[in-house]
Amino acid sequence: MVFRGTCACGPILAGSLYQESLSEIFAKKPDWTAAQRLLEESVALDPSPFFVHIELANVYLTQGQRDRALHAYSDALKYAPSDPQFRQPIQAQIQRVSIDTTGNIAPLRDPFLE
Repeated sequence: MVFRGTCACGPILAGSLYQESLSEIFAKKPDWTAAQRLLEESVALDPSPFFVHIELANVYLTQGQRDRALHAYSDALKYAPSDPQFRQPIQAQIQRVSIDTTGNIAPLRDPFLE
């Protein structure tokens, strides 16, 4: 039997890339460049998981890329569920990143990694 057709495999691959990025982020010595690349690929394949945008924004923040972090946090808010428990922390983080120019902002905790 031979399969002929298309496969919408983007979300499956995106999930694998996200999981791989977490290995880079939480390694003994994090590889921020690899994590950023993996997360950017993941959101390009499937932008709907808001928590992937949170991790990408955190990586940008860690690397001092404030504008990119703001954009990624905004994307996280765009895809976040309507539940205030998810939206409020993202909104607060956007505000912190928008007004704090010192670079001393803690990453936003991913609600699904708790």
